[in-house]
Amino acid sequence: MTAARGRPRLTLVALVILLLVDVALIAIAYRGVSGDQAQRGTASSASTTPSPVTTASSTPATTATTTTTTASSTPATTATTTATAPPSASTSPGTGEARPLSQVVVAVNGDTAWRITVGACPAGGAAIASSGDGGKTWRTRTSPSPVLVRVQPTDASKAFVVGATKECGMELRSTGDAGATWAPSTGVGDAWARDAADATKVRAGNRRVAPCGSRAVLDLVRASARAAEALCADGELKESADEGATWTSVGRLPGAMALDNRLENGAVTAYLVGRSAGCAGLTLTSVRSGTPTTLGCADLGGSPVAAGSVSISVAGNDGWLLVGDATWRSRDGLRTWSKA
Repeated sequence: MTAARGRPRLTLVALVILLLVDVALIAIAYRGVSGDQAQRGTASSASTTPSPVTTASSTPATTATTTTTTASSTPATTATTTATAPPSASTSPGTGEARPLSQVVVAVNGDTAWRITVGACPAGGAAIASSGDGGKTWRTRTSPSPVLVRVQPTDASKAFVVGATKECGMELRSTGDAGATWAPSTGVGDAWARDAADATKVRAGNRRVAPCGSRAVLDLVRASARAAEALCADGELKESADEGATWTSVGRLPGAMALDNRLENGAVTAYLVGRSAGCAGLTLTSVRSGTPTTLGCADLGGSPVAAGSVSISVAGNDGWLLVGDATWRSRDGLRTWSKA
């Protein structure tokens, strides 16, 4: 009996021991699960650390933008500097200075010519005169405009001028009585002329153009209704055959001051006057198809030559040259000159 009772007790003790072992195992298992969750939590926190990646990616974007701005601003500054420093007429090779014509002579023949003093806006100051004795004497006429930039005579009595008002509004006037009276002002139309308001521009075929770019136009001479030549401040000769729409370079003659031209055997021959080495006065040069030919030297006897005060006109074998107030003449194709 007692032994039987002992067995149940042993059995009970064993059950209790087994129960305690199970509890211990469950506790250990629980701790293991809790530790895994903590590590995932860390992993979750670590997965949010890519915020520095966002910062790192923004840094290259800022650098790229800065580089682009700097690169684009540098060429812009360089281009502006270049544009604001155009070639200066005062440093033209061989001239020392160059200025647009302040007076113009246009010959009809060896005896008759007209001359104008240009004037300026708004001061005015234009004048016009004509000669019938080869330039020995000049008869002053009434100037129809405060500014005159071109005179085109057809004989001793008939001529037209392109001029401007004091406000620089361009106009065309004509006379049939040697300048005693002038017809009312009309629009310039398609007449070639230097622009009264801007020394870099000319009027050509109902348009204002700059054949020399930013350089001043010293002189402009019509060759035909559609063609003309312009002399630039640095001695470059430009020509247009399409009413000023396009201009091409014929060549460069450093020291050139004034221009005339005429059609010879279907081609335009330019006649230029200016300073050059080897001539104490002014050198006369022809340019045909881009080829210059020295024709002669006008020895002025030491007379001063002011920039803008020289003008040339060619009529047949005769040459007319204005130098300040003096008139010089040639009768042998511009080779020799004498004072009128």
